Amino acid sequence: MTSKLACAALAVALFACNSGPTATDYGSVKLSLVGTAPDGTRYRLPAGSVLFFGSTASTFSLSYVLDGDMNAALISLPVGTYDVDLSGPNGETTDWTLDRIDAAGNVIGTVHTTLTTPNPTSVTVASGQTTPLAYDFGIPTGGTITFASGNVNVTLNVSDITATSFTFDTDFAFSVSNASFFNPALATRLPGVGSALQLQVSGTLTGPWQEIGGSGGEGITAQYFVCAPMQPQDKTGIGSAGWSDLVAESGGADPISALGGLVLCIIDDGTNNYARVRLSRTGTPTTPTFSDLVSPGQQLWFRVQAAGALPSRVYNYETHTLALGQLMGDFPNLPLNNTLSTGRVTEAPNSTIGNTWYTSRFNGAMSFSFVGH
Repeated sequence: MTSKLACAALAVALFACNSGPTATDYGSVKLSLVGTAPDGTRYRLPAGSVLFFGSTASTFSLSYVLDGDMNAALISLPVGTYDVDLSGPNGETTDWTLDRIDAAGNVIGTVHTTLTTPNPTSVTVASGQTTPLAYDFGIPTGGTITFASGNVNVTLNVSDITATSFTFDTDFAFSVSNASFFNPALATRLPGVGSALQLQVSGTLTGPWQEIGGSGGEGITAQYFVCAPMQPQDKTGIGSAGWSDLVAESGGADPISALGGLVLCIIDDGTNNYARVRLSRTGTPTTPTFSDLVSPGQQLWFRVQAAGALPSRVYNYETHTLALGQLMGDFPNLPLNNTLSTGRVTEAPNSTIGNTWYTSRFNGAMSFSFVGH
């Protein structure tokens, strides 16, 4: 194993770690580096992937780095039987991240997959012959969820691996474009216009997706929501002490909001989709920014939410479908929707919305990753 890793680390193109036999009796192995999924999407092994050939019958061994723009690798080897080990740029052997590519071969995203071919495997090279070498990867798919008459029907592609759980990761970087301080005491504590902020939220979905309605009609921009509850693994506000406290206060028990205070939503306006994280909570404040401003037993409603425009329409309210497979992948630098990206603090007597203390809107960008497992 040590010599194999050393070879992989030093490989630049194609080389033999040992000189091998002097005979000229050679064959070849051919490996396609680009595969096409059942839906027509094309994938490629990531740059830095390495094939290692080892022979138990001779001292010959070979490392082949699968970089470049080629669609297939044709590798010349002395005749014989080889143990073949495929590894990724970070040492992946079973769990992989493949590159999603367009027709021109440009990388447009990534997808998490599982290598289902045994690894290591073996291959026999015959004199003057080309032996095919193939690797199969399974892509988790959420299928297409259809909402109708209160029932949920899931259509699955049987050639794919069905995802049984989903995780997500969001990273927002934005500035405050508008802020109103109805409680003057918060003017020096919470972010004002121009404040540079970050919000990082990652987590696991804990319940089914549900259509929760929205708004539409002539002369207004439609907003229809499909949402799922989630449990955060990370929930961090960066930029100021007051902003960190507002994020810490948000997210938890919330009888005011649909599906509670920890929710991931996809929003459809009839043309575009937005992925939105909402953190909200109704209760007594516990952080220094707010705790000295309330009377005993007084409750506040805290809410922080941010949404970025997705590159495709995965949720279609008109057909009541949500294509989770299209949502899977990494999506950097999505522009924020200013209307949907806000912070808010409001009095909450008897778990109802009362006098507003603070509101703000954000402009910036979101990076979004959604993974099926």
